[in-house]
Amino acid sequence: MNQLSTSNEQLRLSMKELKHTTGTGKPYIVPPSYHLGPPGCGCFLEPPDHPSYFVQPIYTRHGTSPPRNQPAYYLGGRGYRSAFEVDAEFVPMPYDNPRVKAWEATLYAYFKNCYTVNGKRVVVTTSEKNLLLDPNTWTRKPQAPENHDAYRNVKRYYPEAEPVESFILNPPRWGDGGPGGWWETENEQPSPQTCKPRNGTHPMNGSWCQWCGWYSKEKASCMTANAGIENSETSRGR
Repeated sequence: MNQLSTSNEQLRLSMKELKHTTGTGKPYIVPPSYHLGPPGCGCFLEPPDHPSYFVQPIYTRHGTSPPRNQPAYYLGGRGYRSAFEVDAEFVPMPYDNPRVKAWEATLYAYFKNCYTVNGKRVVVTTSEKNLLLDPNTWTRKPQAPENHDAYRNVKRYYPEAEPVESFILNPPRWGDGGPGGWWETENEQPSPQTCKPRNGTHPMNGSWCQWCGWYSKEKASCMTANAGIENSETSRGR
């Protein structure tokens, strides 16, 4: 298909809400022999409504990227030659927006105990095994909150942000029981009944949902117990 093709209605609605003000892309009509890939290019952990969640790669009839200096990405009727041009279209929403706060919590969950000091990755740990394995990366020494990788990512888009020390000391969960990824393209956190993940169906992981953040401790316990029974039977040759 040569027009923007997205099967998820949520993406279509969010696309309409994007505000493109910098004009880095140029009006573009996809050639008849070309086609578009699915939405989402380099969007992992980008802020809410970042254009990278909606942009589509452009492919030639051979399935390769277009020749150099031709648009390689498509978004809202405009073509972009690089991901940097797409990034320039982003207009951050207010820092106190609930979606931004959910994104911020997700960053602190993902970058738990991770810091960058003088360009070097440092991870705080209490594990003797890790300390022996790579003493140049792992350390017991507390690090400056300003060097926390979550804060460094938030500050890229929100210079007014300060490190969230409560998240540094007690990070949100990553995965089961975490904030979920709904903030990427939705305005409100969906309930388990209204959850429609951007990719997949609810619940996305059996006992928890990566999209709405739903988590069932009971289901998780059952799945763990069942896995233990299966492993036991396999070890006995059943």
